[in-house]
Amino acid sequence: MMAYPGLQRITLHLAFFLLLVPVVVHAVETGAQPSVGISLSGSGSQPLARMYSLWGENYEARYGVPVSYKITNVVQGMLDLEGGKADFAGTEIPQRADELKQKGQFQFPTALVMFTPVINITGIHNNQMVLDADTLAGIFLGTIKSWNDERIRALNPGLKLPAEEIRTVHRNTGNTITYALSSYLSRTNTEWANKVGTGSKINWPVGYETDTNENLIAYVRDTPNSIGFTMLALVIKNRMNVVKMKNRDGNIVSANPEGAMAAASNARWDASDGFYNILINMPGVNTWPIVMTGYITLRAPAKNAGTLKVLVDFFDRSLKAGQLQAVMADLVPLPDSVTGIIRSALKAQLGNQ
Repeated sequence: MMAYPGLQRITLHLAFFLLLVPVVVHAVETGAQPSVGISLSGSGSQPLARMYSLWGENYEARYGVPVSYKITNVVQGMLDLEGGKADFAGTEIPQRADELKQKGQFQFPTALVMFTPVINITGIHNNQMVLDADTLAGIFLGTIKSWNDERIRALNPGLKLPAEEIRTVHRNTGNTITYALSSYLSRTNTEWANKVGTGSKINWPVGYETDTNENLIAYVRDTPNSIGFTMLALVIKNRMNVVKMKNRDGNIVSANPEGAMAAASNARWDASDGFYNILINMPGVNTWPIVMTGYITLRAPAKNAGTLKVLVDFFDRSLKAGQLQAVMADLVPLPDSVTGIIRSALKAQLGNQ
């Protein structure tokens, strides 16, 4: 059986949160008032979709308000919000404060999501291979063509690497996964920054293109000597092999919740700048280098004051007591100190509109 340190730690966190659930539920239910005739709908990216769905199921069961979340992509989610087809949009690509003000929107973080290369290499097992920013860039640029390339061998002394062609796969439909990888490589590799750059949709130099994360995983699973890049939760779910990475401080690290929390620990969370943070290539001994923050975007002010009131209540309660659902979705919850800041900003900036 393959070892998944991140999954084991997530399970420990889950057990801890389960002990707290009875107390938390009682506290949240006190004074709850159902809102008759109102339903909430969201649209956007996939990485945090499971958590939002669990939050919605929990809220509807307790307060009678249906909450749905449709997986589209980061671009379509914002279009749905701006076009009035959704009450909130989910993304991991935050907007700057001036953009939010211009559009009449408010954004806030909800949880941390980790991304990782996923591999299927003959003779290589989970967490055996080490890569760094330059080798990962070379692989997706097509300048590193074989798994026994000297640059990969230098990071993996003693590991038997096959003399096989590297087969890459990527998504390219305006998505967070592409943004996370291209942002990381642009910040760490000059050639990638100059030739490709950062974006949710980019011109990939090489590789097979697919339209969904599930199809990307299927390609890697079915194609020997292949590599892709996606969210850690999906890799864990499908029991695929991941790599270790050399982080900004030069340490070799595994993808686990502690690595995500380390990335977020020194970040500044301020409502005045839209809680803007890109947790890519952050410093820290144990920091996992590719972490993104899940964000929710709302219209502010909303066209419907009643709907806005329920939206604020939904996210306020979910942020207060939704850590369990975050862990169940293989995400990393925000620290209590951060959720406190967010909940205060939600009520201060939107609660009285």
